[in-house]
Amino acid sequence: MASRDDQNQQRETGGLGSPLVKLPAAPVITGARPVAMQQSLAPPPSAKSIIDHPLADIRAGTVVSVPPSTAPSPRSSTTPAAADISRTGLALTQKQTTPPVQTMVAPSHYISMNLDEMADSFLSVASPRTEKGLQPLLQPEPLPTDLSDLERLKCFVKRRSWGDASLLTEKLLRGQSSHYSPIYNALITNSFDQKLPILDSQQDEMVQIMMIQCEAWIKLSRYAELGLEIERWSFCHHNDNTAPSWIPWRLHIMAASSLLYTSDDPSGKEAIDALWKIRQDIPAENFLSQLQVEHALSNSFLRLKDWRMALSCQERMLDLLPNACQQQVQLSAETTNPLAEKAAAALQGAYRCEILSQQGRVFLQLGATNEARQIFDMARDAATHGSVAEETMQVMRHSLVPFVPAHMSLNDGLLKFSEGQYNEALECFRHCVDLIRQRIEMKSAVASSNSFDMKALIPMPTGAAPEDALYSEAINNMSLCALYTCNLHEAILLMESLIREDPIKFLTERVCLNLCILYELSNETSMAAKKKKVLQLIAKRFMLHDIGPSSFRL
Repeated sequence: MASRDDQNQQRETGGLGSPLVKLPAAPVITGARPVAMQQSLAPPPSAKSIIDHPLADIRAGTVVSVPPSTAPSPRSSTTPAAADISRTGLALTQKQTTPPVQTMVAPSHYISMNLDEMADSFLSVASPRTEKGLQPLLQPEPLPTDLSDLERLKCFVKRRSWGDASLLTEKLLRGQSSHYSPIYNALITNSFDQKLPILDSQQDEMVQIMMIQCEAWIKLSRYAELGLEIERWSFCHHNDNTAPSWIPWRLHIMAASSLLYTSDDPSGKEAIDALWKIRQDIPAENFLSQLQVEHALSNSFLRLKDWRMALSCQERMLDLLPNACQQQVQLSAETTNPLAEKAAAALQGAYRCEILSQQGRVFLQLGATNEARQIFDMARDAATHGSVAEETMQVMRHSLVPFVPAHMSLNDGLLKFSEGQYNEALECFRHCVDLIRQRIEMKSAVASSNSFDMKALIPMPTGAAPEDALYSEAINNMSLCALYTCNLHEAILLMESLIREDPIKFLTERVCLNLCILYELSNETSMAAKKKKVLQLIAKRFMLHDIGPSSFRL
C-alpha cells in the first residue's frame, strides 16, 4: 500500500495519470466574497450567490456534501443545506444593485384568520396543481395500513419525515423482534458463523436500512449519533478491517464521507484520507464504484473549497464514463439486447453533459464566467453528439438519467444571471420549467414495443439532479430574477406557487428561508411574522423534519 506521502503526491498530480484541469490564473470576482443567498436574500453591497442542491437519492448511494459557500461547521446545529455544488442552482451576480423594498398590505379577512385557516387559505390558492384539475393539497395523504416496515421506511424517506425514519431504523436494527437485529449485531461485532444464514434480499435490505439511518441523522443534524454509529462499523474499509463480501462499496464510501460531519478535524483530512484509501482498493474493473468514490472525493473537495482537486476528480469521472455506462446497462438489462450499445452511448452523452455542467458551475463560483461559458459549450456539444434514437427513449426518460435540455437552459440562465442580464436569465429559467413539465407529461406515454428492456436502471453516482430538484431550482432562480428586476411581488408569488404545487417536494429548507426573507422585505413586521408562522405550520403539518427552526427566521 502506498505511503501517506505517496498518496499526497498522487493527489497533487491528479492521480492515475489524469491531468489537472487548468484553472484561470487569476479568476476575477467583482465585489467582495460571494455571499450565499441562503444566508441573506436582502441585497448586500457585495456580490452574492445562490447554491441549492437536494441531497442525493439514498438508493444511489451518493455522498452527502454541502455547497462550499454555504457549508456549516460539521458540529453546527444547523441542518446542512443540501448537497453538493455539482448539482444545479448556482447563480452569481457581479452587479451591485439594490432592488427597492415594496410593502404589500394583507387583506383584512386574512389578518383576522387563525394560523390553521391561513395555512388552508395559502394552500388553496390557484397553482399549477389546480390547473391540472387536481384538488389543493391541504394535508399529506395518509399512509396505507398494510405496509411492511421496510415499505413504511421508504415512505418516510420520500415524505422527508426523517424523525420517523430514524425511529423506525432504530427498531429494525436493534429491536428484539426484528429479524434484521441478529444480522446487524453479528455485523458490528464481526461474529458471523454458519448458524446465521443470510438471504441476498436481507443483505440488500440491511444496507438500505443502515444508509437511511445515517442519512436521517445528517438531515436532522444529529452528528453525535452519526459519529457513534460510524465507530460501531468496525468492518468498514477505512477502519482497516475485513468486511463481509456482501457489504457494497457504497456503504464504505458513505461511512468515510460521514467523517466530514463527525471528525474533530475541520480540515476534512481524515475523510479525504479514508476516501482515498477506498479509491485505491476498489478493483479497477468495478467502474461504477470507482465513479462513485471520485464523486465523493469531488464533493468533499468542493466543501473544503479545494477547487483544483474537485475539478481533477470530475475529470477522472469523465474518463470513467464509457466503461461505467456500459456496465450500468449490462447490470440493468434483463437479457442481452442488441440495443444495449446504443443505450450506453445515449447514457454516456447525458452523464457527460451533467458532469461538464458541474464543472462549469464551479468556474461560476470562482467568478470565471468566460471559462464557465466554454465548459457549458462543451456540455452542449456532448448533448448533441449523444442524440437519442427512438429505441433508447425509454431509457432516457428514466428519472435517474440527467434531463439534458433542462440542464442546457439552466446553464444559459446562470450565465445570463452572472452577467447581470436578469430579464434574459428569467426567460431561460422559465424555459427550463416548461421543459421539465413537458418531460413529466411525456413519461406518461406508453413506450414503444421495440424499446430497450430495462428491469431497473442501476443508479449512476455522478450527482445527477432529480427532475424535482431542477424544477425547484429553476423556480427559485426565477424568483431571484424577479427580485432583481424590482418585482418583489412576483418573486413571492413564484415561491408560494412552488410550495402549493407539492409541499413535500418543494418546501425545502432553502425555499423556506428565501421566502421568509422576502416576507420581511415586503410586509410590516407583525404580518411577516404571521406569514412565517404559516410556513412553519405547513412544514409541521406535512412532517418535514429536515427544515430546522432557524429557516423560519422567527
